[in-house]
Amino acid sequence: MVEPDLARTLEDLPQALVDGLAVGNGRDRATLHHRYVGDLIVTSGAIVACDPEFIEESTVWPFVTRVAPGQYPLILSIAHFTRDQYVAYATLRFRERQPTRWDVATFPKTWFKLERLRLTVQTRIA
Repeated sequence: MVEPDLARTLEDLPQALVDGLAVGNGRDRATLHHRYVGDLIVTSGAIVACDPEFIEESTVWPFVTRVAPGQYPLILSIAHFTRDQYVAYATLRFRERQPTRWDVATFPKTWFKLERLRLTVQTRIA
């Protein structure tokens, strides 16, 4: 069974793929705009996610799922509020078609007591 907050997150993920989508309401209303920021060149097949402000070799681990080596476009979905903007989603596109399902990236169980960890970004630059 999927945790309720995780289920809600998975339910909301397709909005990351819609450029110009209005989200939220009232003061929390924002519009998501996509920005291509470059290609990620994957040589080993391993993917990591981290806050670049706090990178230490002992704290950056690859996800269990591997991908074919190659170049993959990285798209940021930036939430534009009235007076501010933040990166809401970072999407690494492995194919040019819509996903048929979403899955949670996991780390090997042998590396952690918890199978799933969430990436916490404090600097807003990851």
